[in-house]
Amino acid sequence: MKYFCKIIYFLYFVFTFSISSSYLYAQNIKVYGLSTCSYCIHFLEELKTLDEPYIFYDLIDDDKRTEEMRKLARKIDPEIGSVDLPLVVYKNNIWIRPSFSEFASKLTFPSFYKNFSNKHKILLYASSSSSEVVELRMHYDLRKIRYEFKDINLRDTEEELQKKNQKNKINESLVYPILFIDGKLYTGINFLKSKKLFKK
Repeated sequence: MKYFCKIIYFLYFVFTFSISSSYLYAQNIKVYGLSTCSYCIHFLEELKTLDEPYIFYDLIDDDKRTEEMRKLARKIDPEIGSVDLPLVVYKNNIWIRPSFSEFASKLTFPSFYKNFSNKHKILLYASSSSSEVVELRMHYDLRKIRYEFKDINLRDTEEELQKKNQKNKINESLVYPILFIDGKLYTGINFLKSKKLFKK
């Protein structure tokens, strides 16, 4: 019975720690703004593409959060009057209406992304003009994932891909973007799908 109680206590401790850790991580990115603010809406839309946890504080009728936001803004400029929204906090950094690229460049991501690409050869076949691919490559670049990009609009790339298909005996139609990891093909890849592959 005593042994059983110790196991229960240990499991409770692990469960509590994992919840508190994930909660703390979710607090890393904080966005103070207004749900009616076009700049805030646009920033949040961009932020969602990162697939990283964040918290948005809507300052409409929230005096407590508004004062909290003003205190943060005064850390940048003690004499500041009105504050352009959104105000964004990440770890010890504070930005007032940052461009998304300025903010995203300061994010840090788990090292397994970089470690994965250091151990494996990654080829990305896609169209350089596709907005989906531009977003996918942004994710890879932010996480410092090393990969080789092959533009399918180029004739040489098209011929190369056909040879790979024959070698892998692929007869079905392919959906772009296509990812080759150490020669193994993954079709119709978006960031969420490839993220799971990189964690293996």
